Amino acid sequence: MPPQVRVVLIRLTEGAAMTRLLVACLISVTAVVQPAIAQTRPDFSGSWTMDEKRSGSPGVPPFVGPVVWVIKQSSQVMVVDMTRGDKTQTVTYTLLDKMPANKPAPDVSHRGYWDGDRLVTETIQNIQGQTVTTREVRSLSNDGREMMVERIVEVEHGYTFKGAQNFSSVKDIFIRRTP
Repeated sequence: MPPQVRVVLIRLTEGAAMTRLLVACLISVTAVVQPAIAQTRPDFSGSWTMDEKRSGSPGVPPFVGPVVWVIKQSSQVMVVDMTRGDKTQTVTYTLLDKMPANKPAPDVSHRGYWDGDRLVTETIQNIQGQTVTTREVRSLSNDGREMMVERIVEVEHGYTFKGAQNFSSVKDIFIRRTP
């Protein structure tokens, strides 16, 4: 063993105080690193009702309420049953670990990816010959009882007038329904 290594080892093991300090440092590092490794992503699974008084969607015609979402989420897929009034639509998102480098291809029209503890979902649809992209960013309150959904809808119509806006955005608040 080289002499420099022996000197460091002797100094580290010389006193009980140094040993306790070394153990305390190791415990501190473990305590900080362990939660970061064990951290899980939010689970949006459950039944959610839109809080119409605190949401922007009720002010955008043609709004139909009440709005209830039932979400089933796994590590790879999220299925959302969206009920507006008496009509229900189901959307299944393929979940990715991070934002893809390119826009979704038409055959992968529903996808989601993680941005920290927020889940971003993207949907591309063809509506009356227009490509419509919907991007939603979901986040949970600290207690998990509220879900905020920030939505941007963009219509690609192939032309743009100066100053024209081809998108709309809204923020909605959903309350977790208890069984």
